[in-house]
Parts: sequence; structure tokens; C-alpha cells
Amino acid sequence: DEIAIPAVRSVALGVASPHVLDIASAYSTFAARGQQVSPTVLKEVRGSNGGVIFLLDPSPKQAFSSEVADTVNYALAKVVTDGTGSAARALGRPAAGKTGTTNENKSAWFAGYTPELAAAVMFVKDDAAGNPMTLSGVGGMNSVTGGSFPARIWTAFMKAALKGPAFSRFVPPESLPTASASPTVSPTPTPTATPSASGTPSAPAPSTPPAPTGPASPPPVDPTPSSTPTPPGPPTPSTPASGAPPSPAAATPS
Repeated sequence: DEIAIPAVRSVALGVASPHVLDIASAYSTFAARGQQVSPTVLKEVRGSNGGVIFLLDPSPKQAFSSEVADTVNYALAKVVTDGTGSAARALGRPAAGKTGTTNENKSAWFAGYTPELAAAVMFVKDDAAGNPMTLSGVGGMNSVTGGSFPARIWTAFMKAALKGPAFSRFVPPESLPTASASPTVSPTPTPTATPSASGTPSAPAPSTPPAPTGPASPPPVDPTPSSTPTPPGPPTPSTPASGAPPSPAAATPS
């Protein structure tokens, strides 16, 4: 079956449910510096007379560059030497890997590899109906993590599978990403008032508004009239001639 990887942002946090064989295959790609092959449980098949009936002939493909794999190997080796996978240091040879524990402690993982071999160990517990249960209390532990039983079992298996003094080392990465220095922020100085000689701050003198530069103002007019004006009287109507219509009176403005 193919791995069901949902297209969501939280996939990096482990919301997918791959098989243990898929995890071991993925980590073997790191060990092979980016070369990936399809996982299988058969290497060869022989007949009753000893003849070879089937012989695995893998066709690796470059899944990603060897430079990327070298950087990943460097990072995951730190999990063993300085992190949660420290139990794998008992292998006694270069190793890299990653621990993992799901919510409510319902599963615990350790997937690791050397330059020669990759393996993955998963701890799960189901009830009678096949539903996952918490691992709390297994082996007398309050919480089973990937760095506990899974990492120890992985180490014991790898010791037997890689028995012998010869071993390889991971190729160091050509370059490693470096953190840029944080910019230094200089505080802006706050201006302070300069005290006067007497010690008492002097108030600023009010400024005199500038004189207007527009046209000259007209001379003032005496608001008291010299004489009292006489209101105009009503117009005197004209006497129409006999037989002619009256003409409108013209008011003479005063």
C-alpha cells in the first residue's frame, strides 16, 4: 500500500500513518546518500537443489542530491550523540536516527541507520477491538518514548546485524547553514530641556504675529448717520385717460 500523506501543513508534525517498513526504507535513502530503492522482504529464493530461483536486483534512483543527504545525516547523527537517541551510542559506531512519540503515548518509534544498514522499531498497544491504547505503564514506565525501549531494541538488533570491527563513517557535508547575526537596534535619544541660569526653566516668550501684507484697509466709517433718512412714501397713482387701461405705476427709487 502507498503511504497516505494528507496535504496539510501539520504533516511535518506526524499526522500521516506510514508503515514501519516505509520508515526504514525512507531512512535507508539517507544512509545511501540520496539513492532510493523500493523496500522488499525477499533477497533471493533457492530451490530444493540449491539453485537460485530469484535474486533481488534493485534499481536505485537518486531521490535527492548527496549534498542534501550529507546535511541530513549530520543533523540526525546529533540526535544520537547529543539528543534523545543517546541509547544508540552503545552501538559503538557512527549512527544517526530520530525518536518519535505520538499523542497520548499511543506509539513510540526509533528509526535509525548507519552507512551500511537502516532499521525502524515501533512500539504500539491495541485493545481487543484493535484500537490503539496508551503505552503508559508498559515496562513499569509512566511514559514510553522513542528514546527508551525502541532505541534500545534498535541498538541490540544493529549490534547483531553489523557484528564485526569494520565500519564506515558518514560523509561530512560540504557546508552547513549558519545563523545570521541579529541586527543591533540603537535607541533614539530623548531630547531634554536645558535649564536656565537660575535653575528655573524659563517660559518661551510669545511670538508676535506678522503684520498682514494684503491690500490696505478702507478708512473707517462713522456708524452714526449724519441725518435720519426719510422713508419713501407710496407712489401716487396717475389718473387714467378715459377709455384707456390704467398703466402700472413706476416706483422711483429714492
